[in-house]
Amino acid sequence: MAPPEPAQPVAAGLPLLRLLLVVGALATYGVLWGIVFWRIWDAGDGPAPDISRTVLYVIGVLGGILATSFATALGIERRDPNRDPRTLALGSTVLGTTPSHRGKATATATLAVWLYAVISAFALLTVLVHQDQSPSDVKTAAAAFGTAVTGLVAGSLTPGET
Repeated sequence: MAPPEPAQPVAAGLPLLRLLLVVGALATYGVLWGIVFWRIWDAGDGPAPDISRTVLYVIGVLGGILATSFATALGIERRDPNRDPRTLALGSTVLGTTPSHRGKATATATLAVWLYAVISAFALLTVLVHQDQSPSDVKTAAAAFGTAVTGLVAGSLTPGET
């Protein structure tokens, strides 16, 4: 077994900056989806609410970034033949942290995955209950959520290389 490679130098504060960016993106993502859900559910059986296309665009971009970062992190972690797939460090891979910072990174990644999954489930429920009030962008996002969450779950449970 080869000796471990020396740690790459990291700019001071870079892990904290990454953590703040991820937490900020998660908060923005959750708040914007909350506004969209509230508008749809508040419409009741009335006409579809007027939801800003810009808000839906930002939600789509943030959701795409989150889903891609999860999938990339799982792929990077699973590609290492010396790693047990059951001990993946998704948080450290997403945030680029060292083993000494794994607690915060793991908690943040866990929060991100659960937030994404909860929003996914609520988007699917919203589209099912309020089909007429849900804009087509929300319906498309709900379908994409279902696909992405299914892929993330399947990818994280499947041992071996990607």
